[in-house]
Amino acid sequence: VDTITTYLVAHTGDDDPRKLSENGNLRSEGFKIASNGFLFDDGDERASPLSEKDRLLGLNPEYEQIIRPYIGGDELNDDPEQRYHRWAINFGRMSEEEAGAWPEALDIVRRKVKPYRDGVKRDAHRLRWWQYGETRPGLLEGLRGKTRALCNSRLSEYLFFAFLPTSWILSERLNVFFVEDYARFSILQSRVHELWARFFGSTLEDRLLYTPTDCFETFPFPTGWRSHTKLNEVGKEYYAFRAGLMIQSKHGLTETYSRFHNKSKDDADIRRLRELHATLD
Repeated sequence: VDTITTYLVAHTGDDDPRKLSENGNLRSEGFKIASNGFLFDDGDERASPLSEKDRLLGLNPEYEQIIRPYIGGDELNDDPEQRYHRWAINFGRMSEEEAGAWPEALDIVRRKVKPYRDGVKRDAHRLRWWQYGETRPGLLEGLRGKTRALCNSRLSEYLFFAFLPTSWILSERLNVFFVEDYARFSILQSRVHELWARFFGSTLEDRLLYTPTDCFETFPFPTGWRSHTKLNEVGKEYYAFRAGLMIQSKHGLTETYSRFHNKSKDDADIRRLRELHATLD
């Protein structure tokens, strides 16, 4: 060939796709807590019958304001219903004095988080030890007024997206998109977008590392997609069928798409999911 571009093809140029302003304010990384001391793990079989989280809520039900379900990439990938099994203390952007309104929770963070934070280099982490490492004001603003957001795991073997409640603490291992509609779910779940993401994204071992700056912000949504009512209908049907399939089979998204891509798997439910995916494409 006359030329080999930086993308290892013999045509077009070497430039990266340009970021599109339309996509620029539609996503964020999840919260970076920067210490597991903020977490209660109610999925730990070794935990006492009355967990620390339950004890706090028993003392004062208003602790619900700062103790919320916490979910990461593993739960989204592997739980058939994307259920959480951890809870997190979250003081948001409160001052230490404001956080003192919940003294029991602040004491837990002081004991479990502050000793670690005292030894880190970043000044903000040391000085504001009761706050998450990244409080993500852009994430909070983008989720304002929404009941759910479309998420995917930053690292996964296959590309898939799922809706999660905005009232949960969404971890940094999730890409969060300020999207509630099935039309954009359809587009992002399609093979068209998967091909784009695998070409311009990164990999870790043989898994896709979905980097929104490369995979999402540059991705051109189809012209007229907002008025294409069929996209919404197909996406809703696809999502509902997939959810029911996972509950029935007790397989999470990773295992479901492993079956989906395995040509030797020809069960009726997988054939139907393939049909719906073809319609979506």
